[in-house]
Amino acid sequence: MKPHDVILESAKPAELLSACPKYKPTPLLKRSVQNNSIWIKDETDRMGLGAFKALGGVYAVGSIIAKKQDLPIKTDSFFS
Repeated sequence: MKPHDVILESAKPAELLSACPKYKPTPLLKRSVQNNSIWIKDETDRMGLGAFKALGGVYAVGSIIAKKQDLPIKTDSFFS
């Protein structure tokens, strides 16, 4: 593993992002096409960002800063 590699577990980012006052889960929509189910998450209205990619960036930058400062990433301090 290289020094800048970041290994993510989905539970930690979900915990941190859900602590944000503007956070709300996105709807999961089911559609059927030719007897096959397709699950779709509509991220267009999420936290006013228009896409989920921005949220991953917030977590990635926070992780890098915390690692460089030798600090843990904690929910209560992530958004302060």
